[in-house]
Amino acid sequence: MPNAPAIGWRNGFRSPARKVIDRSHPMTASLKAFHVPVGLGVCKDLCGQLDLLPYSIGVNGTMPSNDTTTWGGLSMTSGGAGCQGSVAKTGSSGPLSLQPPVTFMWVGRFNGEPDAGQMFYGCDYEGYTGPPISYGILKEGFAGWMSLKCRSSGTDVAATSFGISPDYTNPIPRVLIGTISSAGLALWMNGTRIATDGTSITVLDYSAGFSATDGSHMCVGTRNGESGKTSNATFAAGAVWNRALTDAEIIRLSADPFLFLKA
Repeated sequence: MPNAPAIGWRNGFRSPARKVIDRSHPMTASLKAFHVPVGLGVCKDLCGQLDLLPYSIGVNGTMPSNDTTTWGGLSMTSGGAGCQGSVAKTGSSGPLSLQPPVTFMWVGRFNGEPDAGQMFYGCDYEGYTGPPISYGILKEGFAGWMSLKCRSSGTDVAATSFGISPDYTNPIPRVLIGTISSAGLALWMNGTRIATDGTSITVLDYSAGFSATDGSHMCVGTRNGESGKTSNATFAAGAVWNRALTDAEIIRLSADPFLFLKA
């Protein structure tokens, strides 16, 4: 079982106090989004592409309180939801409509068993007018496995299932990083590769939905269109790159996911 990063993160395992990206750092090459919680149910994109707002569509619940005393992140516990922003309306023209290679990074801690299938960080369309399309880091609906998944028209195109089922009751800091590319999928936890899938992914579909308000959404802590379900985790930061990070970069980020931020 992967342990906490060997090198302590900055800011005492909290979401980053420094919220400016140092674009001179080589790790920021092709960095498209870096989300940090800045208020109740609000995540700011330090890259200026797509801020995320409280998830409150229909009957899907409200955001729980910001857990600033114990973590400094955004707590998404049972009965709450998450936050989201529109990645792509119908026609795939949104600010984060990226094609592979793509890397996702989620930084936070587990607060207990997540609801089945809930998105920790990624893009999802799970609405009422079209088939589910999703890609990102989530908890599988069976056996508790963490997974990196690409799903189109209700069918799993590729998924790193049968990886590991972590101890969700252990609140140690976690860095989850997943890469999607023509070489396949790989999911890492705290600097250790825990699961892979060799299916080549060259296209991601963002165009689900049949109205101007439908389409894929960037989701933190929940899936788009699911009522009252949550990842049951505390979110400190998330990032998206339009490239597959190397193994060395992933290991380095797992030790300090905020290494390219500055005051």
